[in-house]
Amino acid sequence: MQTKKIILFNPQPRGYSGEDDNYIIPPMSLLAVASLIDAQGFTVKIIDATVDEGYEAQILKEAKDALCLGITSMTE
Repeated sequence: MQTKKIILFNPQPRGYSGEDDNYIIPPMSLLAVASLIDAQGFTVKIIDATVDEGYEAQILKEAKDALCLGITSMTE
């Protein structure tokens, strides 16, 4: 049986040190994409580097049985 899990990743913004709460906002774009993916019957896992400690390990763990990994990008 093929997995139906998709991982969506929100990286830390440039300059984020972990101490400034101004960077901690919900990843709205990923939530919007996740709602469409979920409606098609896929399981969606969102990993947010600004709030998830050990996000690198989480990505590696979740990617073992995922169909794909989507990564958002930010521009200045």
